[in-house]
Amino acid sequence: MQKYTFLFGFLFSIFLFAQAQTITVFPEKPQADDSITITFHAEKGNAALKNYAGNIYMHTGVIIGTPDEPSGWRYVQGEWGKHDARMLMKKVAENTYQKRIHLRSFYGFLPEEPFLQVAMVFRSEDGSLVAKEEGNKDIFYPNIPKYVNGVLETVSGKDGSDLGDFVRLERTNNQIILKGTRRDIVLTHFSDEIVGVSFEQYRTMPKEFGAAINVLPNAWKAKIVDKNEQPIRISFGKNKEIEISRKPMRLRFLQDKKEILADELGLFEDRKENIAGLRIQLPENTQVYGTGSRAIPIDRKGERLYLYNTASYGYTGGETRLNLSIPFIHLHKIEKNANTEVALLLDNPRRAYLDMGKSEKNVLEFGVKDSALSYYVIFGENPQKIIENYTYLTGRQPLPPIWALGFMQSRFGYKSQREVEEMVEKTQKAGFPLDAILMDLYWFGELAQMGNLDWRKDSFPNPKEMIQNLEKKGVKTVLITESYFVKSSTKYAEADKLQLFTKLKDGSTAVIPDFWAGAAALLDVFNPQAQQWFWKEYRRIAKDYGNQGWWCDSGEPENHPSRMIHSIGKAEDAHNLYPLFWAKFIAENHAKDFPDTRLFNLARSGYAGVQRYSIFPWSGDVSRSWEAFRAQTQIMLGAGMSGIGYMHSDLGGFTGGPLDEELYIRWLQFGAFTPVMRAHGSNLPSEPVLFSENTQKLVKNAINLRYKLLPYNYNLAYENTTKGTPLARPLYFHFPKDTIAAKIDEEYMWGADLLVCPVFQKGQTEKKIYLPEGKWFDFETYTAFEGGKWHTIPVSLEKMPVFVRAGAIIPMAENLQNTSEYDFKKVKLVSFEADSSAYTANKLLYSDNGKTPNPANYQLLNLKITSDGRPALLSPAPQNKQDLKGTKIEVRRVTNGAFGDGTYEWNGKEFIFTPLK
Repeated sequence: MQKYTFLFGFLFSIFLFAQAQTITVFPEKPQADDSITITFHAEKGNAALKNYAGNIYMHTGVIIGTPDEPSGWRYVQGEWGKHDARMLMKKVAENTYQKRIHLRSFYGFLPEEPFLQVAMVFRSEDGSLVAKEEGNKDIFYPNIPKYVNGVLETVSGKDGSDLGDFVRLERTNNQIILKGTRRDIVLTHFSDEIVGVSFEQYRTMPKEFGAAINVLPNAWKAKIVDKNEQPIRISFGKNKEIEISRKPMRLRFLQDKKEILADELGLFEDRKENIAGLRIQLPENTQVYGTGSRAIPIDRKGERLYLYNTASYGYTGGETRLNLSIPFIHLHKIEKNANTEVALLLDNPRRAYLDMGKSEKNVLEFGVKDSALSYYVIFGENPQKIIENYTYLTGRQPLPPIWALGFMQSRFGYKSQREVEEMVEKTQKAGFPLDAILMDLYWFGELAQMGNLDWRKDSFPNPKEMIQNLEKKGVKTVLITESYFVKSSTKYAEADKLQLFTKLKDGSTAVIPDFWAGAAALLDVFNPQAQQWFWKEYRRIAKDYGNQGWWCDSGEPENHPSRMIHSIGKAEDAHNLYPLFWAKFIAENHAKDFPDTRLFNLARSGYAGVQRYSIFPWSGDVSRSWEAFRAQTQIMLGAGMSGIGYMHSDLGGFTGGPLDEELYIRWLQFGAFTPVMRAHGSNLPSEPVLFSENTQKLVKNAINLRYKLLPYNYNLAYENTTKGTPLARPLYFHFPKDTIAAKIDEEYMWGADLLVCPVFQKGQTEKKIYLPEGKWFDFETYTAFEGGKWHTIPVSLEKMPVFVRAGAIIPMAENLQNTSEYDFKKVKLVSFEADSSAYTANKLLYSDNGKTPNPANYQLLNLKITSDGRPALLSPAPQNKQDLKGTKIEVRRVTNGAFGDGTYEWNGKEFIFTPLK
């Protein structure tokens, strides 16, 4: 009887375990050479396949490496969105499915690669339904809480040593050296608002480190007070000081005698773990912004984040590891209706962590492995000035081609010339504005041809003619490229013979056996010969066929084993710099070979400073879900506050999830107010013309609104180019003293004048919206609202709430089907009258030919609201470089829903206003 009791208890425990888990695995602790049985419980986790009647397939990979090695999914098995008998799950009971596999032979990982976990999701045949854990997280077994970052997850700077006591001060032209008993600190002057701080270089660093910085140091013009026993004081700029304590040596940064930034421990070393780092005080009432693209609240305080570009397939809200890790943080403090601003660029591209009060409430800590450390302190009186100074240091994005601000459509992917031409014709015939079409991987063939770098002529017989015909219709063509070359591609042997790929220790090519397109090698973009060879291919394609842009995919790099060696060092050392150098050589060579055209590079990854190379990044392979959609404002705003002004998303979602027309409508409405408006997806329709009649109507309204705002949006691009200001901005950017605005990321400012409120819930009929101080108008109805408070606003599927600041002037265009139709001389201005206490606009309106880099001729006008409330075209700005002959601009005034209309016409000397009768 006892053995039956034991057996019952054992089976009951297994039953209870199964009730709590999406999968169960036998044996429970599998080793690399074990056969395992995976049981999937469809009613658990996110329950996306609960009671599903069709076939269910596993999509799976493994996590390999060591506990100290970053590793995503490797040796991925299963072809998404198709019947795949090898991945078919066997139904054994209601909502219960099983599959038995032998780990090493099923995945094929190498004997020297330690097995850590199995990773998986489960899908319907077409991939529209995807089962994951609760919260739509991928399924991992066994559960290893810490493996991705190894020592970086546990190390603490409080266990490290400081730099010792101050010994003496030495000075050169642009450096002040603080000699310490353990290490030295070097202070470098970049401007009166930017100071570099670093360890003296005691390790050999690759010359590529420091690639984020785009300006040279300036000479110090500092007053130094060094009195015995007292802190050393270095005065510079406008009322700025650096105070250095002697025992131990620590730094305080002050402005107007007020502390802006202060060391907690300062620069430190943990020699046991070989970590260099920085610890500074993190006071109460401080928000922390920046760190790149992450699907978490924009205030990063309380988080411990890792700086290692990561491709997260099918991610959703809460994902902290994405494609753009930027070691830039903006500290924003609100106290007694006053704000204090300072920022740090922690300029080391190696794998690092950033703990912003998670481990210790009032300490901000940055640590980097196997390296020295440099950081830059950036002053600024408001968030706008912080970003302006940061992008002065790291570079600003050139003006985009104007067509990049139109509507683009894409899918994974167009497989033939006929399919492309028919889709464009159908889209334009249905009345949708369209400026570009993006060609995913099938332009060169199937997966096994990745690296061919030429058209597949059986399916695209006349690509040059196709691109020319699309151009006549106003549609640009953008082609995808990857820096992975599959062994079966036509270019592999040539590149391998020239030794252009990454290497192993023995000097042989590092082949990735489990790359998702097939066994492949990765081009070493740090190798000048590889850059030259790759650019020759880019140039040949563009000159032979005439495409107008590039799409650089998987540049994190997506699959980057630690055994790889680049010409500048190990994979981990080169990882975050890889997309920066890819973008760099494209931008520099494009400027030489195509000097009359602006570069469009749709790139997924980067590092600090990558914006200066004309990248237009997207947020990666986002899941098709409301939760993932909700995260897109957080990603866009976080990137924008890291200097990356053109972050956007695959509108409609890229993968997983069922067809949801309401989600598609809401995502496209949001997309009208993102830096790039591009619909893209896999397995399900992504083009609006393929949806129902009502969805087409509503999406067309959103796209038309995008084109209506082209003059306004182009002005935002000009602001980004001249000041680094992101196009989409968190509320606190313009309302830095507002404690409520500091936390909000479901709303955002589109430029200085429009407040955008996306609808993130299915079936939502009302939305609680916060309007900062001042008076606001509904953008469509002109209804006035009082600011400084919350409002509950009714919402319908027909529109997304957008508000205009009272006192704003919004330049608009009418009836555009393509950006090529835009005529600056026919802009319409709408002013939203302000009361005496509210914000009033006084800004520039910019336009040019939309094509030429650094155009010699452009229009630049001053705009202002006059005392009687109408928008005024004042004299052209002094830097205006084009004749305004024939300019006739209509103006309208909004006052509680009424209009005061007229026109401004250029008479050769000034603008003359004529009221309409």
